Amino acid sequence: SDTYVTSGSDTILGADAKSGVTIILHALREVIAAGIPHGELQVVFCISEETGLLGAYHLDYSKVSPKYCFVFDGGRQPGVMTTCAPSAFKMTYRIKGLASHAGVHPERGISAIQAAAQGIARMKLGRIDFETTANVGVIEGGTARNIIPDSCTLLAEARSHDEDKLKRQMDHMAMCLRHASLEGGAELLEPEVHASYRRFFLPDDAPIVQIAWRAAEALGYEPRTEVGGGGSDANVFNERGIPALICPTGGEGAHTLQERLDIDAFVGCARFLVQTISTAR
Repeated sequence: SDTYVTSGSDTILGADAKSGVTIILHALREVIAAGIPHGELQVVFCISEETGLLGAYHLDYSKVSPKYCFVFDGGRQPGVMTTCAPSAFKMTYRIKGLASHAGVHPERGISAIQAAAQGIARMKLGRIDFETTANVGVIEGGTARNIIPDSCTLLAEARSHDEDKLKRQMDHMAMCLRHASLEGGAELLEPEVHASYRRFFLPDDAPIVQIAWRAAEALGYEPRTEVGGGGSDANVFNERGIPALICPTGGEGAHTLQERLDIDAFVGCARFLVQTISTAR
């Protein structure tokens, strides 16, 4: 297409966040080639963002000392900037049942999968409210179709901009599984709970937001801020005390086979970064 860059529809495009890497490299080349005045620039490319923000968490921060950080990640159109994102926890639940032959002695078994299913059915999942989401993404259990499954593992997550709501949601999910397990004679083992990242919030009058706002206006874009629902390297940078703003790349439909990159928006986002570099000097 002349309007979008797409994949062959059998895989994701990977614009999230290869588009961000491309925007940064193009902007640097443009600034250097055009001799655009600028302040000190520090560029960081973090690996393993999708699998747990690992690059940002393990970055040697003794080698970087920015006043603020612009993170080009995800989609959105030029002029749109994300000023807050939620905290997130990942949970692993394991249910213990009792194996038995499914055809000869099914009454002697305790199905861990059935207990898990009944627990999930009781959970509030998806969009809980305007600040909170939750999901059970993976469920695994059993060894054969003719054996009552004696174990089941669930991988879940919860996110919220409100720490109290986040704790209540995680407690709710564990309680649903615990009650369903007890009713069926199974046992919910102690859940494994790990923080994925912490929330952040940048007010509209924060210097980094004002810089991006002025840059967008200078290019004729209509700047606006929005609330984010996912995690990014910006969560880690803000947690480290470095104000970090999530900036647009022009992508759409990330993590799906329908992912695509709006070429006009993509080019506009690159122009936005060049203007931001000039504005921030």
